[in-house]
Amino acid sequence: MRDRIFRLIPVGAVLLVGSLTMHGAQAKSSSAGPACGAPAVSGSQDYGGLVQAQNSMGFRLLRHLTAQNPSGDTFLSPTSVATALEMAYDGAVGSTRTAMARTLGLAGMTPAQVRSRAPGLLEMLQPANGAGPFIANSLWAQREVGFRRAFLQHARSGYGATVRHIDLHAPSAPAAINSWVSCATRGKISSIVGKIPPQTVLYLINAVYFSGAWQRPFNIANTRTQPFTTGTGGKIEVPMMTASGSYWYHKTPKFQTVGLYYTHTRYVMVILLPNKETPLRSFVAGITASRWSRWVDHLTYLPGTLFLPRISVRTDYGLVPTLTAMGMGTAFSDNADFSDMCVQPCKISDVRHRAFLKVDEKGTIAAAATSVGIEPTAVQTPQFTMTVNRPFVAGILDRRTGAVLFVGAIDNPVG
Repeated sequence: MRDRIFRLIPVGAVLLVGSLTMHGAQAKSSSAGPACGAPAVSGSQDYGGLVQAQNSMGFRLLRHLTAQNPSGDTFLSPTSVATALEMAYDGAVGSTRTAMARTLGLAGMTPAQVRSRAPGLLEMLQPANGAGPFIANSLWAQREVGFRRAFLQHARSGYGATVRHIDLHAPSAPAAINSWVSCATRGKISSIVGKIPPQTVLYLINAVYFSGAWQRPFNIANTRTQPFTTGTGGKIEVPMMTASGSYWYHKTPKFQTVGLYYTHTRYVMVILLPNKETPLRSFVAGITASRWSRWVDHLTYLPGTLFLPRISVRTDYGLVPTLTAMGMGTAFSDNADFSDMCVQPCKISDVRHRAFLKVDEKGTIAAAATSVGIEPTAVQTPQFTMTVNRPFVAGILDRRTGAVLFVGAIDNPVG
C-alpha cells in the first residue's frame, strides 16, 4: 500500500509544494477559475519528460538560490518558472535552444515536443473539480512590434495563454499586467512588473495558485510559543503548532521526513528536517529530484507527535544571474536567437519570480508568478542617410485596404 500511494506523490508534491495556495473555504469556489483565467487546454495525457524536467530544474534552481543566500528563506515554484521559460523556449533557435534545453532539463526535447506535451500536463495538474492548482499563462506584446504568428498561436494552443497586444510603455501598462497576476493568484502576488524598461517589447507570464486545507487540521488551542534556532544560530520565538496521530514518516541518520495530507489527498506537503549537525544549506546542496522521489517513497505510516511552526514567507528573485550560472546565458546576450518568436533579433532581458507561502493550523496558502521580459538585441543594423533636398513624391496609404488616399509630386515643398 505504501508503494502504491507514494509513488504518485512526485507529480503532486514535487511540482506543487513550492507553488500552492490553500484554504478549504476557497477550494469550493475555485472550480471555474477566476475571471483572469486563461483558456482551457486539452491534449493528450502524454506529458512524458516534462514532470522530470521541471522537477530537475526546480531543485537545481533551489540549490543555486540557497547557496547565494547565506541566511534567510528561499522559496519558489518550479512549475511557474519552468512554464514561463518553456513558453520562451518555443521561440528559441540554434545554440540558444540548446542552452535553454540543457538548463531547463528538457533532455533534447524540441520546442514542438515540449509544446505537444504541455497541454497534457496542464490538464493533469488542474482537475476538473477545481481541487488542484490554478495555472494561468499570458503574453503581453507591444503593439506594432513584429512577432511570429506561429509563436503566438503556439502560446495559445500549447499553454492556454491569453495574448494581449497593448502599449507596454503607456502609464497604465504595469497596472494592467499586475492586475492580471493579482487576479490569478487571488491577491497573494500583487505585482510582478514595476516601471517597464523602454526597450521591452514582450512579457511572458505564468501564475500558479492552489487551494485546499489540511486533512487533519492542527488544533489552534495546542499552539504554543516556542524557541526556534535560525540558520545563523540566533534564537527567536515562533508559534509552534502541535498534533499527535499517525503520519507518513521516515528517519535516516541525517534527516527526518514527514508527509502531511491535504483534504484532497492527491496533494501532500513534505517536510525535511536535517539533524542538528547538518547546516540547512549543506543539506539543500545535496537535494536532487531523484533523491527527493526516493526519500518520499520510503515514507511509512507511523504514530507520532509533530511540532511545526506557522510559516509566513515572501520571496522575490531576479533570476537572470542564476539562470546564467545554470547554463543559459546565451538567451540573455546579444547572440540570442529567438527568431521563431520575434521578427527582429531579440533576447530575454529579465526573469522575475515572486512567491508566497503561509502555513497555519487550517492549511497552506502559497502562490507564485514568473515574468519573462523580451527586448530587441543590440545588434547593429545598417544605417542610412536620406536628405530630401530636391523634388520628391509623397503619398498617404491606407494599410488595411492598400488604397492610396493621397499622392503627389512635390517640386516646391513650401509652395
